Amino acid sequence: MQGDEAMWKGIITTIIWLISGSLSLAVILSTNGNFNGDSLGMMAIPLIVAVAGTFFVWVASELVKRDRVEAEAERELKREERLGNLEKDKHSTSEGTRLALLLEMMDADERQMFKQSLKRKVLGESRLTSDGELSGSASEFLYDEDEQHRSYQ
Repeated sequence: MQGDEAMWKGIITTIIWLISGSLSLAVILSTNGNFNGDSLGMMAIPLIVAVAGTFFVWVASELVKRDRVEAEAERELKREERLGNLEKDKHSTSEGTRLALLLEMMDADERQMFKQSLKRKVLGESRLTSDGELSGSASEFLYDEDEQHRSYQ
């Protein structure tokens, strides 16, 4: 691909310079050796166009390609960053994350049953510390297995 691209750029550049040279030669031949400001200006126009054309074929196309590659690399980096954050969140073992996920998976009836079970456990047992905090982990307050079986029967 790279070799084909360079070959086509070379062909296009050759065509540009052949056209520019033939126009400049036509200007020289039409003046019969009488160069004045007008004839020099007319000869300079095709040369300026050839230089600009060569610039666009060789330099501008590479700048555009480089910008495209940089933008693609930046998008890929952001995508990998998002995937990394998702993977990190997926493997997170914090109880708050697991509890939030559990509550999210429950329907309204299951959440209500969970709240009642939690209230019974908290109020039924002395789990409050001296500063009013609950002792134990959140996983201890989840459904009892026998309560889960009763809810689905």
